Amino acid sequence: MFKKVIRGKSPRNLLFIFEILALSLLLVYQGEKIDRLTLGTGIGLILIIYLSNYILAKVSTGDNYIFLIVTMLISIGIIMIYRIDEGLGIKQLIWLSTGIFVFFITYFILKYIRGWKNWIYLYTAGSYVLF
Repeated sequence: MFKKVIRGKSPRNLLFIFEILALSLLLVYQGEKIDRLTLGTGIGLILIIYLSNYILAKVSTGDNYIFLIVTMLISIGIIMIYRIDEGLGIKQLIWLSTGIFVFFITYFILKYIRGWKNWIYLYTAGSYVLF
């Protein structure tokens, strides 16, 4: 029916270019001691960010720009943390992956359950408990 054409200047592709530039700067910063761990972590970050934005664009009809901005800021943070300490950068990448996975799980659960309006008392009680 309607095919979405991925343009060269789509925000997801611009984010991909941004990620490649950030990884390049990290590799330049490390100089001659470029190792497989750094390259693997960078490629993992790029794959996680790009695939999560791609999946969200396919399943959601809403505005995806907020998720793009958040993932861009998260990737800057992970690169800065990784520059300081590699172990913390890898842990942060694992937490990012876990967070995105939980985001999609809750998105699909909330999307397919009907009758949320009938549970107003549960919402109120849950809000008080969490508060």
